[in-house]
Amino acid sequence: MGAASILSCVAPIRSGSDDVLNQATPDTHLIVCAWGVHGAHLNQAHTMLRWLHEQGIQPFSLGLTRDGHP
Repeated sequence: MGAASILSCVAPIRSGSDDVLNQATPDTHLIVCAWGVHGAHLNQAHTMLRWLHEQGIQPFSLGLTRDGHP
């Protein structure tokens, strides 16, 4: 998986999403979070941030919405 790979999906939880993330992280040096207000849906922002923390990955964002979402 290349450095410019992007995970984008209509449904935040779907078969295969975890596989894509697991493939992207072993040698990934930067993960940019950019889910906007949609991260609040089904508490996915919290789930994703917890997963990144468990993997020892520091998330990065280019900015935050007024509600604090990357």
